[in-house]
Amino acid sequence: MGPGGARRRPLRSAADLIAAARKEPGKINYGSGGNGSPQHIAMALFASQAGVQMTHVPYKGATQAAMGVAGNEVQASFQGIATINSLVRSGKVRLIGVTTPQRMPQFPEVPTVAQSGLPGFEIQFLVCRDGAGRHAPPIVDFLHAEITKALADREVRENSQSRGSRRAGLHPMNWRGTCARSTRAMGN
Repeated sequence: MGPGGARRRPLRSAADLIAAARKEPGKINYGSGGNGSPQHIAMALFASQAGVQMTHVPYKGATQAAMGVAGNEVQASFQGIATINSLVRSGKVRLIGVTTPQRMPQFPEVPTVAQSGLPGFEIQFLVCRDGAGRHAPPIVDFLHAEITKALADREVRENSQSRGSRRAGLHPMNWRGTCARSTRAMGN
């Protein structure tokens, strides 16, 4: 994601971001939720695969990084849809691509990064409940049943999907706690 009216020409696609970074190596700044955060790792992978050099600007959290894009402090950032949904809907940032294999139902007009500049690029992060190996089987079974019940609820499911989450499979015998797959997005 990035600002609608950047200091430089506005970026409208992943291809634009790549072209701008190639034209001015190291001059495109991207924000993240901090060193080693999912946003940092995703953008570093993007830059590496695109063969470009961009400058990392770590913030003290994903929300602050998203606001950095909205405030023109940085030109781009990978962010979770839940973090940027209101910024996109209000026009404060432009979503230029999503890192999922297909376009997102919430933003069908927004191409995937693979479609718009970096073929084969895909990143998805897991939201996990870890600790199943440290709990007795009845506790694991109980947690599995309750989480499965919650995720089966239409209202919970619609709320999660509107925020960019997708359900991943849960299995009580091999449950490492994967509850939902949180889709990360990138844009301008």
